[in-house]
Amino acid sequence: MILVVCELCGAKNATLKLNVEGSVMTACHNCKSFGKVISKVEQTKPVRPREIKKVIEAHNQAVEQPVETEEVLVDDYGKIIKTLREQRKMKQEDFAKKLRIKTSMLSNIETQQFEPKFDTVRRIEKMLGIKLIKKRIVEKQKINDFNTENAEPTIGNMIKFKTRKN
Repeated sequence: MILVVCELCGAKNATLKLNVEGSVMTACHNCKSFGKVISKVEQTKPVRPREIKKVIEAHNQAVEQPVETEEVLVDDYGKIIKTLREQRKMKQEDFAKKLRIKTSMLSNIETQQFEPKFDTVRRIEKMLGIKLIKKRIVEKQKINDFNTENAEPTIGNMIKFKTRKN
């Protein structure tokens, strides 16, 4: 049995719930004259530390945010496209025409000087029978205390910046 502490005097044998000037409080028999008795305190069994840990873990699992992902191009997309195009003995002009893009754009894609839009990438994937888009887990940036070097600016940062400037 758990001992309930009296909220008025601190005794460890509070067994009553009182209405003290509109507030519900637990109290012992010595303090019952300070308010109106509402009910007796329900005695509960003590909770073991292992049970508390299980409840906390269950709560944390229920509260966890789903993992966010984003679609990105594979690292060496240009080399892959060029290699497969050359294996199929296609000229840049012909392949670009099939993709409905300019030859110069295809050249820039193959040298990775230009990252194409995903609709263009999907056409390339379909024509070459490959996957160039992968999913990447987005890591949320944590801001620890006042260390905001890598964080996006906040209104507070802007105010500090303006203050320093004046």
